[in-house]
Amino acid sequence: MNEQPTSIAETARLTAVYRAIESERTDALFRDVWARRLAGERGDEIARVHAQIPAWPMIVRTKLIDDYVRAAIADGADRVVNLAAGLDMRPHRLDLPKSLTWVEADFPGLVRDKARLVEGETPRCNVVRKGLDLSDAARFAAFLDEALAGSERALVVTEGFLVYLEDEAVRRIAASLAARPEIRTWVTDIASPEVLRRLGRLTRKTMGDDARFQFAPPNGVAFFEPLGFRAVSHASLFHEAARVRRLPFFLRLFARSKAPPPDQSGRRQWSGVARLERVSTQPPLG
Repeated sequence: MNEQPTSIAETARLTAVYRAIESERTDALFRDVWARRLAGERGDEIARVHAQIPAWPMIVRTKLIDDYVRAAIADGADRVVNLAAGLDMRPHRLDLPKSLTWVEADFPGLVRDKARLVEGETPRCNVVRKGLDLSDAARFAAFLDEALAGSERALVVTEGFLVYLEDEAVRRIAASLAARPEIRTWVTDIASPEVLRRLGRLTRKTMGDDARFQFAPPNGVAFFEPLGFRAVSHASLFHEAARVRRLPFFLRLFARSKAPPPDQSGRRQWSGVARLERVSTQPPLG
């Protein structure tokens, strides 16, 4: 059974460091009291190595996905399936119905590490953690069978995951999700090609090949429409960061302009979080 690639595991620890930093603010956008423990000393080392990566996009991404998860549950979602969950602690820190089942999937080694670090902690709902390589189509299909059993209105979350995949891999995942009528909503982050080019310049010397940024469709959220999901709402990380006062001062002037459409092609910069809903007709697998 495959273990997690080193650089992918490090990105999970880096994200946990940023959640810890935000949680320690008096005006925190969210509170993750486990983040510092999950990041560990290794997380602090990784943050020093990647000091050129700004924290605010990941912090705002966390806040926006929190908001979208709450909204989907308020709209009737009875199951959450978090793909490539990493060190996420939403089942512990969000106010969730006790009847909700939250299913996480990630590389086996990362799942074991997380389970060990949070042993004895009580989540707000029923949590199931599965270790698997999500690129294994047969195991992914079996995982969905188990994860969705008994659900009528499931929510899928992909945070900081699709960006590391090739377009074809994202299409395969989307087709697998669209083939499951239980899945009604999909919350994901997405970026334009220009944003990925800028991120690539920042990280090419510090990130391993297994953590190379790849997915940034020129048509943005419209990429998912032929695959069975349509964006019904979206939010710009940049503009939300300005609204909640996490954008660096020298960038705030640029936030006064209107955000470009999230399906914008060309060299426009946009990154954000979208809520995708199932469309009436889904494409077949294959």
